[in-house]
Amino acid sequence: MKRLLRSLLLAAVLTAALCVGALAAEPTVAGIYGVTDGNGVTLTPQEANENTITPDKTQEGYDAYYANAVRFGVEKTGLTKGTQYLLLVVKGTEAPSEKNIVYIDQRAADSSGKVSFNAYPSSLTKDDYRVYVVGENSAYSQGTPTASFSYYQPYTLGDVNGDEIINASDALLVLKFSAKLETLTDTQKLAANVTAHSTGDDIINASDALMILKYSAKLITGWD
Repeated sequence: MKRLLRSLLLAAVLTAALCVGALAAEPTVAGIYGVTDGNGVTLTPQEANENTITPDKTQEGYDAYYANAVRFGVEKTGLTKGTQYLLLVVKGTEAPSEKNIVYIDQRAADSSGKVSFNAYPSSLTKDDYRVYVVGENSAYSQGTPTASFSYYQPYTLGDVNGDEIINASDALLVLKFSAKLETLTDTQKLAANVTAHSTGDDIINASDALMILKYSAKLITGWD
């Protein structure tokens, strides 16, 4: 009996350790990972101030994690001098449309045949993204993007209390915070600022609470 109890205790300890390890694997700050480029294309993740980020290759479960990356440089070589090229950053796997294009820009290739973009997507959320550079000698092909990456964030927009449900409780929490009746953690503030994607502001107020309430009532389907 004692051996059985010891075996059960050891199994419980090992299970707990594995659970802790799994939880520790999740990044604590938002960022970019799984970057794929090549064939004359370079994608360089950057912070908001345009500083280049060194990837964290020790982040378990995330290949080369670029913490705090919100923008990136895109360069493509081997192009025609002076020719215009279009940059598209698309969320998900659907064909580009006004619903999933998060960044669009157009530039001409320089004298060396290189085009350079400094992309700053308006609303990166937890998903996979495709990057296309389209123009002469660089045709669009939905299934073969120029580059790609994934974005992770340790929160869900609108889910302020972190219970994985967006409802009136989240809206009330935001309303209390705006009235200085409640405090929020930094992660909760990121989840609460749902209007940032349409207004670009960093202010959490009744407008955010109202939008969360509308979302929970299915009066809107997104934050834009």
